[in-house]
Amino acid sequence: MPEDTFLISYADDIAAVITARNTIEAQKRLTQVMIRTQTWLSSRRLELAHKTELLLFTGKQIPTEIEMRVSGNLIRTQRTVNYLGVRLDSKLTFGEQLKYATRKTATATGSLSRLMANVNGPTAGKRRLLMEATNAILLYGSEVCADTLEANVRRKPMLVVQRRAALRITSAYRTVSGAAVTVIAAIIPVDLLAQERKKIWNLRQRGEFSEHAAKSIRQQTIVSWKARWSCESCIYCENAMDDAEHTFFNCKRWSEERIDLAETVGEVKVETLLQKMCSSIDAWKKVYDFAEKVLRRKKYDLDAGTQRATLI
Repeated sequence: MPEDTFLISYADDIAAVITARNTIEAQKRLTQVMIRTQTWLSSRRLELAHKTELLLFTGKQIPTEIEMRVSGNLIRTQRTVNYLGVRLDSKLTFGEQLKYATRKTATATGSLSRLMANVNGPTAGKRRLLMEATNAILLYGSEVCADTLEANVRRKPMLVVQRRAALRITSAYRTVSGAAVTVIAAIIPVDLLAQERKKIWNLRQRGEFSEHAAKSIRQQTIVSWKARWSCESCIYCENAMDDAEHTFFNCKRWSEERIDLAETVGEVKVETLLQKMCSSIDAWKKVYDFAEKVLRRKKYDLDAGTQRATLI
């Protein structure tokens, strides 16, 4: 094979990975790969199926859909390619794979939900067993795209699907929060499961995997999960109980925002807040905006893994 070129094969699927500085060099090496591949197949009375697909991987801001010649035919590179069930994109963000897995899991969850009436339906154990099938779909190929789930925009749609499954397992109302219902259903969030699979896969690659290692990794996953919902202290204030009253009325992190709110509605107190909100549309909107801003920022800090945010 040409320099910086190698083949990856599984069953009857063959992928040629070509590294080049520009498209001209890539075209030259692609031609060499095709000639060698077809020569080898012909010597064994085999033929290459006419389903060749091309995908251009690059981190540069250049067109990723171009035409290249393969065995005398012009083939246009694609935005995504499906290889062994994993959708690869030109930037290797795995965004298309996550979207596909989410859609497919949502469909499977909807189908299985018809078997699980909330009243007189299967037991929780049977419900959990059925919903494990959706987890397998959701996590397929997650070993290679686990880091992508660190972004909330990628993770949130998958957590929504997980929540639907958890609602069916627990026979809960649809108004129950995702965090609460997944704890009750004992469903570990998908991003933590993906990281767990990645760690196991890395151990297998190095030949260091064992049953003890798997148990240790699962314990780490559970500890990380518990840290999300078992923290009682405020992440901004020392030794303060983190509840709605503390966040809204007392947390030092939101002092400036609380002062801005007081300029419109007056001093913010538990006893008078509802009365002030109902006094005018403007007051209602100001309180609403304050609460939304605080909750969004706090959720961002928690998702980012902030242990003790800087007091501003």
